[in-house]
Amino acid sequence: MRRLAVWLHEEEVGVLAGERGRLEFSYAAGVPTGRRLSLSMPVRAEPYGHEASSAFFGGLLPEGQVRTQLARSIGASVDNDLSLLEAVGGECAGAVSLLPPGRAPTTMGADYEWLDEGQLGDLIAELPQRPLSIDPHAEVRLSLAGAQDKLPIFIDEHGRYGLPRGGAPSSHIVKAPVSGLAHTVINECFCLALAREVGLPAVNAEVFVLGDREVLLVERYDRVHDGDQIRRLHQEDTAQALGVGSQSKYEAEGGPGVADIVQLLRDHARVPARDIGTFIDAVTFSVLIGNADAHAKNYSLLLDEDGPRLAPLYDLLCTRDYSGLSRRLAMKIGGRDNPDYLDERHWDGMAMEAGLGLAPARRRRAELAERVASTVMTTRDGFTDGEVLAGVTALIERAVHRMR
Repeated sequence: MRRLAVWLHEEEVGVLAGERGRLEFSYAAGVPTGRRLSLSMPVRAEPYGHEASSAFFGGLLPEGQVRTQLARSIGASVDNDLSLLEAVGGECAGAVSLLPPGRAPTTMGADYEWLDEGQLGDLIAELPQRPLSIDPHAEVRLSLAGAQDKLPIFIDEHGRYGLPRGGAPSSHIVKAPVSGLAHTVINECFCLALAREVGLPAVNAEVFVLGDREVLLVERYDRVHDGDQIRRLHQEDTAQALGVGSQSKYEAEGGPGVADIVQLLRDHARVPARDIGTFIDAVTFSVLIGNADAHAKNYSLLLDEDGPRLAPLYDLLCTRDYSGLSRRLAMKIGGRDNPDYLDERHWDGMAMEAGLGLAPARRRRAELAERVASTVMTTRDGFTDGEVLAGVTALIERAVHRMR
């Protein structure tokens, strides 16, 4: 049976073993209860079987075509989580590192391959063929969940771009444009900026030009600078926290709905009322901006010394601006997944399913809609090429009108 050592920060907390595509995770003896990898996997003596192990560790890996190409690049089966993690698990979301037995994760000051803008642009252009810039013969060990081409990089205090090697930490994520869809970079950057303008916690991001290509440069919320070191913050998405695999992230596929995530926050968040309110605002905001893809893996929890707590929002995109993408909501509102036909009954139904008071829920929803209405155009005006967002802002204005 093949094995990988599982590290949380600088502590080896267990072993992930695999055989014939089946996973098993065991915590190391003496690991404190506070060193749990996941809310769904508390520290215990008994090993966790395939279902629980796959939900968490498989959730660290890319999805869709990115995963398929990654498997092809390293000569592994697309369904073999252990082989994929062996190749790219050194630098994952949060503070988890998966490394060969006997090797410890590195911190800042470790090996980085320094790149100029042209070299970084070349790597981004090659992502469809080389996901995460994987090189089977090199020590680049990077993993990010999701189906979009992206690359973790480190930017130092001098503005140099570094590709982490051997599991060294990154500080930013470069997201490539979505193939076949126009202006996804500015679309996402605008939606994140609008979220911040209306008072929602959202990651910092900017449109970054590499040669003739626009990419989205996202500051990682799970990395913080601590003097001359960069420190990882542990996190997991809500699907992992609920023990749900990536293949079931949509509610229509049996995945979590709004009430499930509210209950997760009620049971585990350090300040449940605050985080539940923010989460409901985020769900409402996704409907207002036409983001139909707000599923359980697009919400996360920080499990640091101040957590568990809701992480900043990310992956905000007006998906309804693209005719080829589904218009159905990833998580239903009061049993309805068609945003064009939501009315007060459905929003009230969602609040009741989640155990929330109707009057406060209505008030928060109305206040958020007004904040979006008053800031959407000024936020758009802050983008030099904001005219390409005309369709997005029109969709948002219609959504606000319906909610009013």
